[in-house]
Amino acid sequence: MKSPQKQRPSKFLASTQELFTEIQSWATAKGLRVKRGSLTLNEQAYGSYQAETLQILTDGDEKIAELVPVGASINRCKGPD
Repeated sequence: MKSPQKQRPSKFLASTQELFTEIQSWATAKGLRVKRGSLTLNEQAYGSYQAETLQILTDGDEKIAELVPVGASINRCKGPD
């Protein structure tokens, strides 16, 4: 069994995935496009791991926003247990 400390990136990534899925649903309903990407996060407590990014684009490919997670161990940003 993983310790709660080791499970944190997994929970963080699952929460991020859920949020991005909701954003994608909203954006496409408004006629916008989304583009998913990835980046490598490196945290002292957890080491390196892959996380997803999300861009929101107009139908003409103009970037409106980019959501980029910064890490699972940010102070005061616990998220759901």
